[in-house]
Formats: sequence, C-alpha cells, structure tokens
Amino acid sequence: LDGDASAVHVGDLVAGRYRISGVLGRGGFGAVYQAEHTGTRQQVAIKMMLSDDAGGSEEEVRRFFREAQITAALRHPNTVRVFDVGQTDAGALFIAMEMLHGDTLEKSLRDFSSDGQVMKEQQVVSVAIPILRSLSEAHNRGLVHRDLKPANVMLTRLHADMDGQDDDEDEVIVKVL
Repeated sequence: LDGDASAVHVGDLVAGRYRISGVLGRGGFGAVYQAEHTGTRQQVAIKMMLSDDAGGSEEEVRRFFREAQITAALRHPNTVRVFDVGQTDAGALFIAMEMLHGDTLEKSLRDFSSDGQVMKEQQVVSVAIPILRSLSEAHNRGLVHRDLKPANVMLTRLHADMDGQDDDEDEVIVKVL
C-alpha cells in the first residue's frame, strides 16, 4: 500500500490485520472501506486518509493520533466505536471503527424531501437529542467534532446488526461518526 488511500483495493491487507472487502464511501478526506479483522473475523469500517492528509506535518500526525485516542475512549451509545488507529508502512493514517448498517441522516432527509415531506417534530427530537448527548461526552473530554453534518450521522436499526433483518419495528439508534 502506498500513502494514498485511493490505492487500497479489495483483498489488500491494512496494517497486517484488516483485509479489505469493499468500498463504503469516498470523499475529500480519503475513503472508508469495509474490512475484516484477520484474527477475530470482526467486520469493521476502515477510514483511510488521503496521502495529502496522511503525509502532513509531524504535528498533524500527532494531533490525528491524540484525537483518535480520545475518540477511542468515548463510550456513549450514540458515538461510533473506534477499535484501532494506526499508520501503514507507507504512511497512510487509518482508523478502524465499528461497522454500522443503516442510512445516513443525509440520505434520510433526501428521501423525505423526494417524497415531498419533512421530518415530524418528534422525529427531529429523536435524532437531535442523541446527537447532542454524543457530542456532550466528546466535549467533556476536550474533543470538538469539526465535521458535524447529516452525512456523518448514521441511523441504524438495533436488531439489524444482530439478525441481518431490517425490521421496521426495530428501534433506530443514532450514531455520530
């Protein structure tokens, strides 16, 4: 692997322990991949930084690791869990996070809009309060989310991850990425 996250392909091994199995998304920061931990077989999401971001100054790399360590210590149920953080031999920075199944808040809002609808007040509250609770824990630890937007909020189903079914009656869990 070189330092450019876009050079990661299905089948590649990241940090000797994560086998890439798919692409979940790409953006200006880099890319997010689906992967499997080779030892535990746990499914994870690997966020890889583009080489421009990964190859930053020593201070930027230190800040990345410091923020990743703080984020990994967050335990609020509405915050995505961070399992691992590292740097490949080629210098690409990565974060291994829990694999979530569901839609982003951005997609849900687009779906409402395309149907000519808006979220009901209770729906807004049921999403906003968990986001604020997640952010509160992070802020109490000195961490500021610098990219909070609907694309960085996942609406997951409680039992969808457990039984593979996406039942309409399952409780929706809000996760801040």
